[in-house]
Amino acid sequence: MFFNHFLSSIFGAYPPALSIFIFALAVLFITQLPYKFLVDQDKVKHLKGRQKELSKKMKEVQKDGNIEKANEYMSEAMKLNHQIMKMTFKPLIISFAIFILVIPWLRADYGDISVTLQNNTGSFDFIGKGYNLTLSREGGNITILDTENGNTTSLAVARNQEFAGRQWNVLLSDQRLLMQQVITYLPTRLPLIGDDIGWLLFYFMVSMPIILVLKKIMGIAI
Repeated sequence: MFFNHFLSSIFGAYPPALSIFIFALAVLFITQLPYKFLVDQDKVKHLKGRQKELSKKMKEVQKDGNIEKANEYMSEAMKLNHQIMKMTFKPLIISFAIFILVIPWLRADYGDISVTLQNNTGSFDFIGKGYNLTLSREGGNITILDTENGNTTSLAVARNQEFAGRQWNVLLSDQRLLMQQVITYLPTRLPLIGDDIGWLLFYFMVSMPIILVLKKIMGIAI
């Protein structure tokens, strides 16, 4: 609880997309440190250079029809790849442990909210606050009461609803209300994705370029 509150106090002041971007930058920088200091970068560069040489030679002998030599090169390349994997195993475990430690906060602050309804009422917690919810099934209107200060928010069972300064898609299914938090909207609708993005997809989308840039800046060969 304290850990989640600590992260919320640091990153929660920013808009969701910017908050997740800064969070990803910080986390990925930390997770790259084991690769930087626990792996011999010069040795990795040497092994990767040798792999490229073997790949080039393998293509040449394959053109000449020398299958035996091609298999020999492939076998050596696989051994080199195994060496690299052994060198990166410990940093990988450390990085994965850090990721597992912090990712629940992202889900708690930027994930969906699911509310089980009883007699068209329900309750939920969001970012350290408790809320009571009342649904009017005739009009499809929702009233959310902040139990701390008594403020109310009205929503509809529809897309693009605003609650707690965030954007939501509100769905109703029998006795369950689902509020899907939207991190950012896309300029066009994409197959299987739609025109809005949730926290997990957005995190992985920004993570890929961040990792590439960090590796280049930090001189990480892996």
